[in-house]
Amino acid sequence: MNLWLKTIISKLKNMKQYIAKLMFNIHIENGKNTSQFDEQIRLILAQSFETAFQKARSIGKHEETVFLNQGNKKVTWEFIDVVELFPLQNY
Repeated sequence: MNLWLKTIISKLKNMKQYIAKLMFNIHIENGKNTSQFDEQIRLILAQSFETAFQKARSIGKHEETVFLNQGNKKVTWEFIDVVELFPLQNY
């Protein structure tokens, strides 16, 4: 086994699993001031709770997007925050 693979395996053994709930605001430009919200669940591998929280926030920020829907209306997905973060227990 090469050194790179040994290093990866060693790091994974020290990781803990966390469940993160991310909240997004979805706004469709239609002349009305209405928003929809979406909750998404992610599995996060991290060495600590704080690191898991930062990783979850980073994932949320990277998933923000703006696009035109089928009706040629601008749709904005805005990350709000990590609303819950739970460590998974090893059984």
